[in-house]
Amino acid sequence: MSNQEQTNENIDALVNMLESTDSKARRKARKSLVALGKPAVCALSSALQDSRVYKVRWEAAKALVAIGDAKAIPSLIR
Repeated sequence: MSNQEQTNENIDALVNMLESTDSKARRKARKSLVALGKPAVCALSSALQDSRVYKVRWEAAKALVAIGDAKAIPSLIR
């Protein structure tokens, strides 16, 4: 498995953790996604736009703002 594939799997797992009912788990996942930076922007933007779970959208928006990538602006505006 390449590093890129492993990173993508990690990002997907962390985004899925944003659905946790445990606020500490969500916070930890968000901080990990922020630490990954720009590679996480696409998955976070999708979560922000597509999730029906309010807490996922909230955590995704907070992570995108913290990352500060201009590619996230359309998702944040929407």
